Amino acid sequence: MRRHLMGESCVYSSARDAVRWLRFQLGVQEKAGPLSANTLAELHRPQSLSFGPKLLDSNFVAYCMGWATRDTPHGRLIWHDGGEFGVATCTLMSPAHKAGIAVYGNVNKLSAMRALGHTLLDQLTGVPARDWAQIWGDMFAAERAANEKGVEAAMNSAEGEDLPREAILGSYYHPSHGAIELVEEKGALRIRALDGWVYDATLTPLGHGVYKGHCDYLGMESLTRRLNRVRFVRDAEGIALRTLGLGVIRKVMPA
Repeated sequence: MRRHLMGESCVYSSARDAVRWLRFQLGVQEKAGPLSANTLAELHRPQSLSFGPKLLDSNFVAYCMGWATRDTPHGRLIWHDGGEFGVATCTLMSPAHKAGIAVYGNVNKLSAMRALGHTLLDQLTGVPARDWAQIWGDMFAAERAANEKGVEAAMNSAEGEDLPREAILGSYYHPSHGAIELVEEKGALRIRALDGWVYDATLTPLGHGVYKGHCDYLGMESLTRRLNRVRFVRDAEGIALRTLGLGVIRKVMPA
């Protein structure tokens, strides 16, 4: 029986809410806010440096307090973005232009949210247009290819052994993600996560105990780059499912 304990991710906002939030962050709201100008500036001040892609023409990228910032030829940019199950957002601000853009989408396509956000901000601030769809698309493609290469190296199918299907079928448990069932449906090996349906997937054998996962939920595509290879192993404690992202998921053995 499915318990559906996992929360549903979504964006609960409106264009009016987003505008008020941007005006507050840019310090252009009609009434005095609860934070002083110095306090608000501290939220946007770099706290630790990180490395940014050269294609973005930035000399530095830094983490602030919940925000990120980088330099551009047209002034400093402040942003925050991210994606979860079925949702992606991108918020961009140009303090020099007192301009901001918020893009919220109920689809997990962060590259699209970034491309749309940067394109709209360029138009709003009069900055020369760039093909942000191509820029972010190429970046995500390169990242995906590198990730896939790392996953394949970590889950080398030339190592390990295939366990009998009847040995790996059954109930598993993960401390964070709860109960998981491994079942056979119409000849296919299926993962059914009782506490989080978005992890439901079909496993295709690659040999030597390694399987590739194909998630039912399309929104998991960008979240499973390091989860799409798993390996079944037998050790001193029994049978376990080893993953790169969730660690070890151990089969529950009968008492």
